[in-house]
Amino acid sequence: MSIKMICSDLDGTLLQYGRKTLEPEVFTLIEQLADRGILFCPASGRQYTSQKKLFAPVADRCAFLCENGGVLYKEDVCIGKTPMPRALAEEIARDLNDCGIESVLSQTIQRDALMKFSVVSPMAACGIYHDIQVRGMQVPGQPRED
Repeated sequence: MSIKMICSDLDGTLLQYGRKTLEPEVFTLIEQLADRGILFCPASGRQYTSQKKLFAPVADRCAFLCENGGVLYKEDVCIGKTPMPRALAEEIARDLNDCGIESVLSQTIQRDALMKFSVVSPMAACGIYHDIQVRGMQVPGQPRED
């Protein structure tokens, strides 16, 4: 039997001690695995775009298990989803509410998040929608007279 795929957690495993970037050796190892026909698959609670950026030098040689195992991507295509059934989510929400923890279920989470953050910060809302960091949109303002 030969190995076909290797999966690894990110935070606390490949990214230790709060690091934000991967060691270059990780990319070298992923390339070597791919050359041997072994697919590397980072597994994380992160979303696909975050993982893809982190693995940019070798992203085309990886599959990505995202959102705590809820979504699987390969070559920019979602090849698998495991959504939570709505009835189960509603049951969990009731249990949380019974414990005094307010919970809200959304049918349109992306729109709802965009609306919420557009009230708080239009820049943050743009960052959510386009998956960019706000600092890339900031420009120096004019000095204020006090």
